[in-house]
Amino acid sequence: MGDVLVKPDGTEVQRADALKFKYVGLYFSAHWCPPCKIFTLQLAELYKMLSATRSDFEIVFVSSD
Repeated sequence: MGDVLVKPDGTEVQRADALKFKYVGLYFSAHWCPPCKIFTLQLAELYKMLSATRSDFEIVFVSSD
């Protein structure tokens, strides 16, 4: 993982700042993989639900494209 991460809105953030004191999940996926697309939608919904009440975790998407 590099020193800079790209947020869903396209802005860049320093990895150390974004992930400091957080649990981190790495999600390896590819856009060409049909099962991955389905799981990505489910994971996004879960993320929205959890992030509404918690701020101590982050999921980092790692592309296999």
